[in-house]
Amino acid sequence: MLFRSTVLLTFGLGTALGDAAAINAGLGFDWSILLFGALIVIPFALWRLGLPAVGCFWASYALTRPLGASIADYLAAKPSGGGLGWGTGPVTAIGLVLFAALVAYVWRTGSDAEGTHEGALTPHGTDAPAVQAAAAHRSDATRL
Repeated sequence: MLFRSTVLLTFGLGTALGDAAAINAGLGFDWSILLFGALIVIPFALWRLGLPAVGCFWASYALTRPLGASIADYLAAKPSGGGLGWGTGPVTAIGLVLFAALVAYVWRTGSDAEGTHEGALTPHGTDAPAVQAAAAHRSDATRL
C-alpha cells in the first residue's frame, strides 16, 4: 500500500512540480530540465558518500517525475510556448519505443538478475571480482 501511494503521489505532485517550475516560476522548460537534472544527481552523490541506499533511492525516484515531465513538455510544447513543437503524440510514441527498447535490453542481457551488479557500484568503490562471479553464476536461461 505504501509503495502504491508513493507512486501515485510522486506521479501527481512530480508532474505538477515540473510544470510549476517551468511555467509558474517562469524558469522555462530548459532551465527546469537543468534544475531537476542537477537535483537528481544529489541523492546519488550522497549515497556514494555513505548515506543509506533506501532513502537515496526514494529521493531520486521522486525527482524522476518532474525531470521527465519537464523533458516531455519541452519536446511537445509549441515553440511559442518554449518547446520544440513535436506534439504530444510523437513524444509519447518516442517514449514508448525507448521504454520498450530498454525493457528488451534488460531482458536480453539478464542484467536484472539478482547479484548481477553486486559490488559494481558501492559507496566504497568498485568490486570487479564480485561482478565477475555473479555473471559467471547467472543462468543461461535468462538469455535468448
